[in-house]
Amino acid sequence: MSEQETVFPKGIFYNAPRENAPDFVKGSLSIKSEDAIPFIKENTNEKGYVNLDMLVSKTTQKIYLKVNTYQSKQDVPTDDRTQDIADSFNGQVVE
Repeated sequence: MSEQETVFPKGIFYNAPRENAPDFVKGSLSIKSEDAIPFIKENTNEKGYVNLDMLVSKTTQKIYLKVNTYQSKQDVPTDDRTQDIADSFNGQVVE
């Protein structure tokens, strides 16, 4: 599995809860539409979503957002050559 480049969302920011905020407030998001709209259009997946992960920095312990580009094996199209090889074995085990 190859490692993909980390993509940070443009125009979308996580803000920590304000001091004295109730426990149920975990933070907020700020969206700068001028930057976020083009970013969303460029990064929308086949299903119409831009998936973001909310992560904690190992060094600073601050929360940040990152684009989630994960695709399950079911979603990844099979390479024609790989399919041809699989078809040539017709389900037989090769030793």
